[in-house]
Amino acid sequence: MPLNKTHIYTLIGFIIIAVFWVMPPIEPLTPMGMKVAGTFFAMIIWWSTVSTIWPSICGLLFIGLSGYAGNGAKGFTSVFTSAFGNNIVLLVMVAMVLFGAFTASGAPKYIARWILTRKILNGRPYVFMALVFAAAFFITGVTSAVATLILMWPITLRLMEGLDVNSDDQIWPYFFVGLFLVINFARSVFPYKGVMVAILGTYNELSGNADPIIFVQFMVFLTIMGFLFTSLYLLGLKFIIRPDVSKLRDVSVEKLAAGQELPPIGLPQKLYLAMIPIYIFMLMAPSVLPTSNPIVAFLETIGPLGVTVFWVVFFSIVHFQNRQLLEYKEVAAKHFNWGVFFMIPSSLYGSAALASDATGFKDLLIQILTPFLSGKSELLFIAILFTFAVFISSFANNAAIALLMMPIIFVFCEQFGIDPKSAAMVLSAIVFLAMLTPGASPQAAMTFGNKDIYKTKDILRIGFPVTVIALLLYIFIGYPLAKILFL
Repeated sequence: MPLNKTHIYTLIGFIIIAVFWVMPPIEPLTPMGMKVAGTFFAMIIWWSTVSTIWPSICGLLFIGLSGYAGNGAKGFTSVFTSAFGNNIVLLVMVAMVLFGAFTASGAPKYIARWILTRKILNGRPYVFMALVFAAAFFITGVTSAVATLILMWPITLRLMEGLDVNSDDQIWPYFFVGLFLVINFARSVFPYKGVMVAILGTYNELSGNADPIIFVQFMVFLTIMGFLFTSLYLLGLKFIIRPDVSKLRDVSVEKLAAGQELPPIGLPQKLYLAMIPIYIFMLMAPSVLPTSNPIVAFLETIGPLGVTVFWVVFFSIVHFQNRQLLEYKEVAAKHFNWGVFFMIPSSLYGSAALASDATGFKDLLIQILTPFLSGKSELLFIAILFTFAVFISSFANNAAIALLMMPIIFVFCEQFGIDPKSAAMVLSAIVFLAMLTPGASPQAAMTFGNKDIYKTKDILRIGFPVTVIALLLYIFIGYPLAKILFL
């Protein structure tokens, strides 16, 4: 059987592990640090090029064999029990099912229809685009980027067809590339699901402080940045690029409603839609209300995991037309992402192991990078760090790069006397800007592959300058804002 790219990258990963395990330690790495580092680097390569399930399991296997958690069967077993027993892993396990049920209920379609049938957009092209982008942003936040693309592409194509807009019109690439950019930006706005749980969980692991409030702070931060990003994009179109939008002036609620025909909203959709604001309030209450209130104290006790479990139980108990509103096995079969589930424990445990004092990895980073970063101002240091993260995540899995960069941030923020929290939170968001190659993320691959809507030259022509502007937005506005929000 001929070798393909998957086989080649798989082999490269094992070669890296073998080299790091047999070669003499590179001081100040310890012998065990060499093994852990080689394993973690192999996982990064595999996550970006091969898969996420077996590389995650394989990574934990080699970390167990490295002796990091102790020698013998007890130490080996401890790696897996500690990795999979993490509170974050359990949260993801139930959150993916809860939000998968939300998607399966059809509720996102009703959100899109409601937003796109507001009378304010009549005859206003940029208000129309703003509302389309707002719908995409919100739906992505509560579902996923891939699900939102699958939902929004047919809807927006029907809208464009009704307005007689085609791929030869100037506004076409700016509208559809903008739609993808907003979806890409929003995929981490609700950090209680998917890989964002792993990234923020890694921060908590490295900081040694299980801080549930950080999830709420991150949600507020990214919502503000998303509003600024979308506003800048639309203002740039209107006043600088100024594409021909004459056909969009015919937009009206009646035309949009005609393409959004849905049955009357039912009890399941109403309950799932009501769940979203209540769920967010339950998560935020302990951080904004006095815990002397018994209800708030209870919510603080159960935390995000307990709140999510509550809603899973609620929708499993409630029946409509002789069916549970949440059929756990049925929803899990369609919406449970096993790749994300296995990636989270291995990334949390692997990054914590890599950054531990027992490996010497932090000392190595300081030794290598201090000559380049020493003497730089805080803002220049942050700019270099963020630019590097955006560049490298354009060619590799965004989440994997965030996980790789997290220990680096802790090392150098500690070295230069900078609070790592703000830098880590901005980094957690900024890596998801990258979308200039199909390897950046699954939705980037989907977009590059959808030749009916996108031309590669348009993605690069529009996406590159927008990515640079978004990077500057994060450096000069996002980072100072994060220092205020993440006190």
